[in-house]
Amino acid sequence: MKILLQPSFWLLTIFLSGIYLIITIYLTNYRLVGETFFGPYSLDYKSNVLISLIGGLETAVPRLNSIALIVIALLTGANVTLLIKNLLARRRPGAYCLATGSSIFGSLASICSACSLPILTLLGLGGSFILLPLGGTELSLLVIILLTLSLFFSLRPVMLVRGGGEYCE
Repeated sequence: MKILLQPSFWLLTIFLSGIYLIITIYLTNYRLVGETFFGPYSLDYKSNVLISLIGGLETAVPRLNSIALIVIALLTGANVTLLIKNLLARRRPGAYCLATGSSIFGSLASICSACSLPILTLLGLGGSFILLPLGGTELSLLVIILLTLSLFFSLRPVMLVRGGGEYCE
């Protein structure tokens, strides 16, 4: 839990969250991004379009989904930061860390719900989201719960030092 008080943890978390948000926004608009990036447009136009996509999140996505996306990005950033810190702690001589939670699963579980609907449609589950009260936003809430649990369990990694167990810090 001491790691949550370290400024380096929060700086890396916010940086990784920003990267996650940008990747999610660009993947959602992959056709526009591809056409803009590879099209015969000026560098000024390309940069304006790509920056405008990030600023347009609030108008393109409902408020609840925007909030969920930001929370998922922060939780993903925190999980990846803990994963990096745990992997770096393993490099100490004579010690290795075992995460009691699944940081890797938490990092991979944060796929946006809109992107996972085509996969669920192949499984025959896509149409059932119409019947849900929030129209599929429940997937984002499930991801938030999974990432929160992963973060909680990842905060308690155990460092094993040749026969004895201590907590990694």
